[in-house]
Amino acid sequence: KTFGKVLSAEEGLAFWSGRNGCSGEPNEESLPDAVPDDGTTVRRRVATECTPGGRVELLALEGAGHTWPSGWQYLPESQLGRISRELGAADVSWAFFMGSLLEEPMADTP
Repeated sequence: KTFGKVLSAEEGLAFWSGRNGCSGEPNEESLPDAVPDDGTTVRRRVATECTPGGRVELLALEGAGHTWPSGWQYLPESQLGRISRELGAADVSWAFFMGSLLEEPMADTP
């Protein structure tokens, strides 16, 4: 079976930046290490010069495995890697889509 093309995180950032009319170089920052003993950190990349209402962010969890951030370890770490406790994926996703992480409110869609 084929399941379609799989993009890397960086390719996904580029794809969504293009779809949102972002023409500048992404800004990058390392977020403070909120949970030092989990062995992970967060690198945030934000696309710039986007069309009004367009916003693209990539939160890269350095040192984390193929897991859900702040989720439960359903298989051994040796199989999936470590779980990051730096952020809660559901909370961050909800906040992004609700616009609370934005400097400007999201544009209404017709």
